[in-house]
Amino acid sequence: MVLTQLVVILAVLVAGVAGAALRGHDDSKDVLSVVQSASTAAAGQPSLRATVQMHLSGNGVDVTTGGEFLVDTVHNVSSGSMQAPGIGELKFVAANGLSYSQLRRPDAAGHHWVSVPSPNGASSLGGQDPLAMLKLIGDAKGVETVGDESVHHVTTTHYREKLDPARLGEAVVKTGQFTLPPGFADSVKDAVIDLWIDDRNLPRRMTMSLGVQQITMSMKLEFLDYGKPVHVTVPSADDVTAVANMQELIEKLRSGLH
Repeated sequence: MVLTQLVVILAVLVAGVAGAALRGHDDSKDVLSVVQSASTAAAGQPSLRATVQMHLSGNGVDVTTGGEFLVDTVHNVSSGSMQAPGIGELKFVAANGLSYSQLRRPDAAGHHWVSVPSPNGASSLGGQDPLAMLKLIGDAKGVETVGDESVHHVTTTHYREKLDPARLGEAVVKTGQFTLPPGFADSVKDAVIDLWIDDRNLPRRMTMSLGVQQITMSMKLEFLDYGKPVHVTVPSADDVTAVANMQELIEKLRSGLH
């Protein structure tokens, strides 16, 4: 249970669900403005596919998880799946301000889905809205250019940015989904984001690494198939059990295993 909660908390951290303000595109083309406007450029595409991989290690933990998500920015819906330690494959849909997670088996009410309010459009486990991760770069204090690199046969520029640990902690608190123990944010260290942006100012890859206490975490997002058709089916309201917060969601998902 503790490991599952840690994965969820870290996923929310890197998702940047605080929704930091993004600057508009700056014609001066300085490094900071290009990186900041990449989120806006991605959100301006009608759709995309993204894959995510996450690895946690340390203090007896060695977990690798991942998933794939489809995002329809025109209708503001998304769907996908992700592996969760102790739970297995989780299937998601996000729509109408809610994140829906499919239960492994029907609950006591006979419902196959559980919903939780989706803060700022972010996903229930932090991965369902890959665009949300890009919001972490919105008020960067400093960005460096690493160099030109090819990603999926597309020429990109690789940028790197260090993140303020305090801001990551604020991202979790502002979701209203978690109460962090005192000093948790202070234990976050070495938080770094790398971003690969093409000549259309579209992100093609994003990685992040950080440490929390004795645990180190790395995550990689691949942004693929911009503009290709996406079809998302939203669960029927009469097949959904609503919960109020992330803790209730985790308990509901785990109860379906027994």
